[in-house]
Amino acid sequence: MSERKIRYLVLFAVIATTALVHSGCLFLGFNSFWDLIHVYRNPFQSSISLELAGRAFTRVVEAEYTPFRSLSNSLDYTLWGNNALGHHLTSYLIFLFSTALVFVLVERLMDQARYPFKRRIFVAGLTALLFGIHPLKVQVVAWVTTRDYQLGAFFYLLCVLIYTKWLRSESIGWYVLAVLFALCASLSQAMAVSLPLGLILLDYYPLNRFKEVPATKLLVEKAPFVLIALLTAVVTGQIRHNVQTLHPMDLSSLMLNGLEFPAALVFYLYKTVFPLHLAPIYPMESTGDPGFIIFSWVVITGLVVVAAKMKKEHPAFFTGVLISIVMLLPAGGLVRSGATVLADRYVQLASLPLLLGIAWLITGSLRSPRFRCPVAVLGLAWIVFLVWKTVTYTALWDDAVGLTRQAYARYPQSRIIELFMLRSYNNAAAGLTTEGKFDEAFDACRKAIEVNPAYPDTYTQLGIICLNQGKEEEGIRYFRKATELDPRDADSFFNLGLAWKRVGNRSEAIAAFERVLMLDPHYARARHNLTLLRAPEPEYEKRKGQWPQRGSKGTKITKGTMATKRHKKAVYSY
Repeated sequence: MSERKIRYLVLFAVIATTALVHSGCLFLGFNSFWDLIHVYRNPFQSSISLELAGRAFTRVVEAEYTPFRSLSNSLDYTLWGNNALGHHLTSYLIFLFSTALVFVLVERLMDQARYPFKRRIFVAGLTALLFGIHPLKVQVVAWVTTRDYQLGAFFYLLCVLIYTKWLRSESIGWYVLAVLFALCASLSQAMAVSLPLGLILLDYYPLNRFKEVPATKLLVEKAPFVLIALLTAVVTGQIRHNVQTLHPMDLSSLMLNGLEFPAALVFYLYKTVFPLHLAPIYPMESTGDPGFIIFSWVVITGLVVVAAKMKKEHPAFFTGVLISIVMLLPAGGLVRSGATVLADRYVQLASLPLLLGIAWLITGSLRSPRFRCPVAVLGLAWIVFLVWKTVTYTALWDDAVGLTRQAYARYPQSRIIELFMLRSYNNAAAGLTTEGKFDEAFDACRKAIEVNPAYPDTYTQLGIICLNQGKEEEGIRYFRKATELDPRDADSFFNLGLAWKRVGNRSEAIAAFERVLMLDPHYARARHNLTLLRAPEPEYEKRKGQWPQRGSKGTKITKGTMATKRHKKAVYSY
């Protein structure tokens, strides 16, 4: 059989296996909580147009500048509407293409290093297979919201592949195309800032350009890639600063973050080899133990020292270690913003060097009669474990509460995980209330109270449930509880004012709306209701007759219960 046929056969086997393992994602719906912002509340979840495409490059969504993700969302909506199958199919296909690119790129790089065909084809095939079936990839395949990481990885791989093509042909067209794909990667996800350093390390090995090309030329040809990375970093930092989510950047904070950075590296390396206790997010506190930090410094320092000493005999190991560190720099918490967490999606590509190293060891060991049998058994067992973990974890992404509960069960002391658990329960309760399933909604709120009895949004949601059932007095008690727990939240007082207005208590409603305007003078709906309530008696009585009456049901409520600066929690409205 010719080399070309073998190459296509191995690639087909890898893609077919990956497609089968991740096929469960096609049967998932949208995740009612984790897709809340970038699906249910995404301004680009509408039909594509030139005007919408223009806004994608000028608008920030949830403190992120990812125009290609926004365009992708719009194209999906244009083709599929709110049919989750179509959105998942897009993510599924992008991931399959990325897996194919991993195979082609690894085989190309090994060919550049003059490895024999048989060795490089099996290393490339096994690397791509591990990349495709690994449970850490479930998050970017099964979760529509992570489309930016999918696109970023795809264009990142494509950029490196085209870069190697340019080196072979020396055609300026291929170079320009590589720069364009680098730009596409950055417009998809800011994690692509590691690309210039990655290219420089590949120049060292396996491209072996350090010996043949002057350092000046190497740096000059990287200039466009560096410029794109710098612009991406500046724009991202400015956006985070504008929305006040960027953490302090003083010297002491950066030094502390740097001290904890190796712990994040070891955490991700461990998760790649032993993908256990998977969750949508992991708190930074999980790597903050002093003992673990010291251990991580020893591990990472040891790896770098050993790799440096072996760089002449084993340059692939040296380059692999450094590329792993470089690709994890944006995800390691050196610069922090918002709710800083660790997540599987951050290592969409950063796990690739380690997977390549594992594939290298397995294929190399299989050539030795002494190690062939044990390595084959252990390798096969690990691959079966990866497949089982991927399939079972994928199925969990259809259950918003169950998925979040898995993280909470693992990290019950984490404040950020607790907050996500509370929001997940409240979001579920809001959806159930909209569907008229009041008992189930109440049960979700009860579970939220078990997690944290002092979370005001839960009592707001309980008040909404009661008003939808016609239990005004009970609803008012819950709304008052919410205002007591958070006396500075305008939404809670607005809900209370609407409830008093519904039962006809004009003075209490006026007092509640006045409090809203004290807290937020620009709260237009509160000002509107206050104007109506202060109207002369004849006009007031006339308008009062148009309001929903005490005990009426089916009242419209808004969807979502997030209480943040940019996302008001659900309010009882009419």
